[in-house]
Amino acid sequence: PFLRFQDSERAHRRALLGLKFMAAFWPARWTLRAGCSHRVKLPIDFCGSTYTTPFGLAAGMDKNAEALRGWLELGLAFVEVGGITQHEQHGNPQPRMFRADKAEGLVNRMGFNNQGSLNVQKRLDRYAIRHGVYPVPLWVNLGKSKITSLEEAHLDYATTMERLWPHASVFVVNVSSPNTPNLRDLQNDDGLIRILNECQRVNNEQAALSNGKVKPVLVKVAPDLTDEQLEHMVQTARQHGAD
Repeated sequence: PFLRFQDSERAHRRALLGLKFMAAFWPARWTLRAGCSHRVKLPIDFCGSTYTTPFGLAAGMDKNAEALRGWLELGLAFVEVGGITQHEQHGNPQPRMFRADKAEGLVNRMGFNNQGSLNVQKRLDRYAIRHGVYPVPLWVNLGKSKITSLEEAHLDYATTMERLWPHASVFVVNVSSPNTPNLRDLQNDDGLIRILNECQRVNNEQAALSNGKVKPVLVKVAPDLTDEQLEHMVQTARQHGAD
């Protein structure tokens, strides 16, 4: 109820900071864990990893990977951070998030606001030094910077992927946001193929350098495609290395 009477974006930010603050103290972490641990395990295998349940955090909530310890205490089986772009950007002018009370939902026009891949890389580096490898699969949602042209989009996605590769378990190529001008144009064959080819080049290079395996790459598409468009996109994505 306290959050309900605040502006929705401020409520989002304060909830995130509250979780981050609680996770810094072991009594609060214990309380979160006790209240949110699963009573039943529902393990599933997906893209080479076993998840304790099918339930995790989607992108958009923790864009900058700020509350990683907190999400663990909530019992989530995976955490997706982002969308993260190569360059830091502030997103669309405020207000840009609105409550849709009758639908019990939110209208989001954020515009890929995030601190940029270099800042997120530094945060994940610090987490790894202090706490080790993240204990559940960490997904990274890749977006395109607003200042990057469509012709250079593949380099924008690949740069972010290269910077965050050591920390991620799964990458999600986001070509579906309606809040970045012309982003959905990258769902066509040429744009999507360039992005996937460049990301897979980085994926293979980083795997070779670390003597590890390539990371799964997924594609996030718009929800309003026709069945024919969706089938064509899936075939194109699969043919060029998407999982």
